[in-house]
Amino acid sequence: NTTHPQMADPVARRALRMATNRQAIFDKVVLRNGAITESVVPQITRNYLPLPLTPYDPAAAARLLDAAGWHAGADGTRRKNGVPLSVDLAIPSGYAPSATMAALLENDWLKLGVAVTIHTWGTAQYFAIYSAGGILQTGKFDAALLSQSLGPVFANVTPIYGCASVPPHGANIDRYCNTK
Repeated sequence: NTTHPQMADPVARRALRMATNRQAIFDKVVLRNGAITESVVPQITRNYLPLPLTPYDPAAAARLLDAAGWHAGADGTRRKNGVPLSVDLAIPSGYAPSATMAALLENDWLKLGVAVTIHTWGTAQYFAIYSAGGILQTGKFDAALLSQSLGPVFANVTPIYGCASVPPHGANIDRYCNTK
């Protein structure tokens, strides 16, 4: 959720990505089904672009955070200008792959100095519409895990990453907005 201070920082997001052991997730969560890719555009579409994979490099992630002013405090949690580098990781209840992936992310990110809280929500509340206070739609999380299928994506990711698609107007639950 890029509207929260620590998630608004592209350096923090990049470091979290670099400190995430995606091979372990691929092995333990999806049981080696599919492929690890950077693109949200499926490989089976003609518009797929094989982007280079972000390397798993926790040491480089730590250096990146240090250089950006995210320093570890006495409790081991990184902070920048008084803002802790913490992640409220939201998952739906009753779905074992999300629980497994959340535990793997927590393990990876704690080593980086990121405080992680895994918050499990009832499925109905998690996926509810905006007006009903749905967790994903109202942005009550820093990061969220879900399986998402919006039908054929092709190269048009506007419905899930467009600035005009932030809830309640669309499905951009990350609230990512790049006007360029």
